[in-house]
Amino acid sequence: RLSSINDSILGSPFSSPIVFASHESVSTSTYKDVRHVCGSAAIVERLWSMAHYLLTTERSRMSPILFEAILFLRFNHKMWDVTTVNAAHCVIKKANREERS
Repeated sequence: RLSSINDSILGSPFSSPIVFASHESVSTSTYKDVRHVCGSAAIVERLWSMAHYLLTTERSRMSPILFEAILFLRFNHKMWDVTTVNAAHCVIKKANREERS
């Protein structure tokens, strides 16, 4: 039954790459096949734009770690809220107290 479906599809000009791809040999690579993902620089350009507005002349002495942390938090603002930041702050304060004693 599958071969009859493939035979009927072969006449369609839109399905030729799909049929061709189905006849390729299966590789045993450990990597995932990402040929279906289109490359885009839009996300990278957005990140550079955020970095441009974050690293101004007034903040030129900001440490690279702080710069990266702020940029990460701004870019991933949907992944955290005030309670998450407070919990992280409490963990860091506790670690600093234990380090001093």
